[in-house]
Amino acid sequence: MPERTDTEEMGHCGAAEVVVSGLSGRLPESDNIAEFREHLINGDDMITDDDRRWEPGEYKRCLLH
Repeated sequence: MPERTDTEEMGHCGAAEVVVSGLSGRLPESDNIAEFREHLINGDDMITDDDRRWEPGEYKRCLLH
């Protein structure tokens, strides 16, 4: 009978299990992930042209460099 390798002893994935237990981020025009999902499903336009996140024109200036 052949010897078992370390990978076989660890299980089918060959590594320790990893759990992702949270999510964080800034979502456009949404207070939470559920609201963001609804915007996506409804096809809502979430693009804004104001200075809530960046100075007006900042994005266009970055594209020129």
